Amino acid sequence: MKETLAFFLFLGFLFFLSLSHNWYVFLPVILLSLPFLKLRRILSLLLFLFLISFPYIFFHPEGVSPWHWLLLFNLRVLAMSLSAIAFFSLIHPLKIFSFSPTLQAVFSLAYAQYSSFKKTYFSFQQALRSRTVSRRLGKAFFPYAGAVFGYFLRVSERRGEEIKQALRSRGFYVQG
Repeated sequence: MKETLAFFLFLGFLFFLSLSHNWYVFLPVILLSLPFLKLRRILSLLLFLFLISFPYIFFHPEGVSPWHWLLLFNLRVLAMSLSAIAFFSLIHPLKIFSFSPTLQAVFSLAYAQYSSFKKTYFSFQQALRSRTVSRRLGKAFFPYAGAVFGYFLRVSERRGEEIKQALRSRGFYVQG
């Protein structure tokens, strides 16, 4: 139950961060979240911030300097993202829904699906590395990516149908 309370307090904290317009509020949050980071997360977050911020430099309203808004926006997104990463590295998401057995069951099903897909994708990557000589795939990447994407679509459709039938047999699914 304390995880649920911590989650709702964290949602309030995110709401506070979204309303804040002072850059000095974001810096302590960013600095406190740094120990929970990995390089891959930092790079993907920086790529996201670049892709969102770069067009605004060219398409901002005339007569308004984009730099103040960009600084606040990027610090806000960075603080919110890093605090979410830190929060979910401390508290397991399954424990948040302990107050509702139905929500906990749905979340555990989704988490099992995610972990299964993650393991399968890792196996696909290992198979690709073992069957290619160089790291560059070139034109061979697109058929590989299409095959992997198609596989995941078929598997998720099949598993979704199985989960739907299992929930229906237990009385969770009501045809509306």
